[in-house]
Amino acid sequence: MSRSTLETLKVIFTSEYWLLGSLIGAFFSFFALNRGGVVVFIEIGAGFVVINLLLGEYRLKEIPFSYWATLGILFYLLVASFLFSTQQIRTKHFVYILRAIFVLFTIHCLNQKPIGLRVYKLLPILWCFSVGWQFAAVKLFRMPFGTYSNPHYLANFMILILPLIVFSFWTADGWYKWVFVIFVLMDVYLLLNSGSRPAIFGLTFSSIIVIFLRVYLPFKGLI
Repeated sequence: MSRSTLETLKVIFTSEYWLLGSLIGAFFSFFALNRGGVVVFIEIGAGFVVINLLLGEYRLKEIPFSYWATLGILFYLLVASFLFSTQQIRTKHFVYILRAIFVLFTIHCLNQKPIGLRVYKLLPILWCFSVGWQFAAVKLFRMPFGTYSNPHYLANFMILILPLIVFSFWTADGWYKWVFVIFVLMDVYLLLNSGSRPAIFGLTFSSIIVIFLRVYLPFKGLI
């Protein structure tokens, strides 16, 4: 095999789009498909991180201290679970923490690569499509909690993704920014329709704090 062919294969298998695709797949699988297939995408991402390590495109010495500190905390939780939990819980904790480590380093490995600005501009399509997916599940397929089995899971997803859609609205240019308003309304509808009091209370309380910090404190000269 020629050297040019090897270089081409290296470029292909260390491409940032494999990492980005695995993270997008994990996000959509977890939030839109109720965790169906999320493990597969997390493990695919971890596999491409290993490939980048072996091919020298991702170096351990370039990992900042904050990531190692996070890894240390996860390791501490793992040790604690082995010391104070039953065998079944130990196994679950180990798997969950290992997956968290995979996601952590997949994100960092992707962050070291030159992702085009156009790619980031396409990300709002992902969370808008996820909200639309849940809305269709509720309204068209008569699934009371979307693809989830619990109203609180659906409400938590709506709370987590609502700031992303609002941020997309404020940062977008042109007429199409108003499309995000439709998904904001869908999000709020699903949240209220879920009847999850903890989620609604949490959103209300956090909104009050944000409004206070944004409006009141500047006049007091505190920020």
